[in-house]
Amino acid sequence: MLRALTTFLLSLTVLMGLHAQGNNTYPRNEEERRFMEANVFLFRTPEGMKPYSTDCIAYNEQKIDSIWTRLAASGLPADFAEWFRAYTETSYLYQRLNGPRTLLVFGPSAGLQAELPAHYYDFLRDEPFDDARMLSYPKWFETLKMSMEEMERAGMIEVDNDHYLSVYARRIGSQELRSTFLTRFIDLQLQMGYYEDIAQQIGEVTAEMPDTAVATVRQKVEELRGQTQVVARGATLPPFTAYTVDGQTFQLSDYAGKAVLLDFWYTGCIPCKAEAPYLEALAQQFREEGAKVQIVSVSLDTGDQLMAAWRKAVESKPADHPILNVNLPGGFRSDLVKELGIHSVPRMILVGADGKIVSGFAKRPSDAKLRQEILTALSARAE
Repeated sequence: MLRALTTFLLSLTVLMGLHAQGNNTYPRNEEERRFMEANVFLFRTPEGMKPYSTDCIAYNEQKIDSIWTRLAASGLPADFAEWFRAYTETSYLYQRLNGPRTLLVFGPSAGLQAELPAHYYDFLRDEPFDDARMLSYPKWFETLKMSMEEMERAGMIEVDNDHYLSVYARRIGSQELRSTFLTRFIDLQLQMGYYEDIAQQIGEVTAEMPDTAVATVRQKVEELRGQTQVVARGATLPPFTAYTVDGQTFQLSDYAGKAVLLDFWYTGCIPCKAEAPYLEALAQQFREEGAKVQIVSVSLDTGDQLMAAWRKAVESKPADHPILNVNLPGGFRSDLVKELGIHSVPRMILVGADGKIVSGFAKRPSDAKLRQEILTALSARAE
């Protein structure tokens, strides 16, 4: 069922309409349209193969080679052939990156698992990101963003919470692609509340962006700064009480001397579920290192149905689970959520050992920079 749904969604992505590149719009005629429809690349896992295994990758790369053979023999114009090749290569890159993430979240419930071979992401090392035709692919931004994230996790590029805009910019070979990505990525970062990062780093990449875009960014930074003083760095988090599944109370003061990462979420949130495996891995990693870190999953579930789902999920976890699961009475209607300005989840807030906010908008667990944020908080405590 999951494979069929994934195939259907990817088909829609490829065939969702006309695709612009420069002054041309593809397909321009019936012949090009028929070729595109007949040569849609969809990452498939044949029966008997493990998803995203070495054999599975080889199988799909053979499919790509077959498309190139048909393209060369098609007699279609060279500009269309070059565009379609770049479009298909970006589609392959997106599917190869997004597939394992999808399986990580939804695979277990469908009886599927992605056991990635060693060095699965090594193909990114030689990816130059130097073809602006990538922009014609509907999921180009997600593709490029995932590429940067996986390269960070794999150690291919530096994990630098203070200069990540520059790190990303240096990795993108095409000036047009670099400028377009940075403009959209910064806008996303601001939507997620990372205005302090952007305020600090925007001066490093102004030469890569249009002046109008830079001016808009600076204006948004100041607007957000004025709206979020309650969670500004160094502020004290308002006191609150939450409850474990067995009715025990949680208060932040109980963990004085530790860095505490608060993960606000609710059971029906798909992005929250996508982050959960990364959060668990991070918590286990800190536990194994003996770090003075406590990760607290703060459920905003309310109502009998959601609360029952939350309890069931928590009770299914092992007794020594490294994450403390609590529920905040009132959920999104609680005074705390209103005071903190939590309008969407997941929302991460990092508090230092002294009870002061280190980051009111900490990175998400799938972002390698969250670990660096926590380590910085621990280092400040040690000093």
